[in-house]
Amino acid sequence: MAFLRVKFRTFVQATESEDKVRQAMDFILGDSELTIIRTEGHFGNPLLILEGGFHRSRDIRDFTARLKGTGIIEELLANMDDRMDENCTLHFRLDKALALEGKLALATNRNIIDCSLKTGAYPANKENAMETARGVLESLL
Repeated sequence: MAFLRVKFRTFVQATESEDKVRQAMDFILGDSELTIIRTEGHFGNPLLILEGGFHRSRDIRDFTARLKGTGIIEELLANMDDRMDENCTLHFRLDKALALEGKLALATNRNIIDCSLKTGAYPANKENAMETARGVLESLL
């Protein structure tokens, strides 16, 4: 598998329902473990950080297969250079409200679930990572 791990992270603001945000993350993560970090925002308001991800190749394949037909793959392919960092990680943001409704879509607002896919490329550099990620994503179309 060309992706070594997938990580997800989102915030629960004081004005949001923790249960609803957990439901959105559960939709994405399935049975995978969810880590909750309790902290404070800039003005002392309570803030939760929810994190989870996949390390097993089967879980990664299942997640990337779920992207098929959502338009996400096409968007990632079109903007690969902007989304791949020097650490061979592909970044994108999912819409948190749509995830609560059981849909996967790229975020168009600030209500997001951050997603990062670590690409296994050798030698490990951005160019090779883009080529590897492109091959996997194109195979899903």
